[in-house]
Amino acid sequence: MTAPVNFTPAARKGDEPCGRRRSYRFREHHIVADEEPDAEPLSFSAECAVCEQFGPEEETSEAAGAWIVRHLKANPEHLTYRERLIRPLRAVPGRWL
Repeated sequence: MTAPVNFTPAARKGDEPCGRRRSYRFREHHIVADEEPDAEPLSFSAECAVCEQFGPEEETSEAAGAWIVRHLKANPEHLTYRERLIRPLRAVPGRWL
């Protein structure tokens, strides 16, 4: 997946903002799953599609599904749910344009 192009000013330290021209370089960035050692872990939660309440973030999909059972017991007419996955991403600089 390619993100919109970002720009980085190429001005030198000490340049005055008035009367000086600045040049900009554009660069591609790719969005990828963050698999660095310090990345946040994947997390899951479940959301009721009827009342839009959602359970706590859990480390596994099965643990998030336990909230559905509890919510369903309290609200037997709520039969539709969504799984919410939170996956850490990072922008990786690509080629200069």
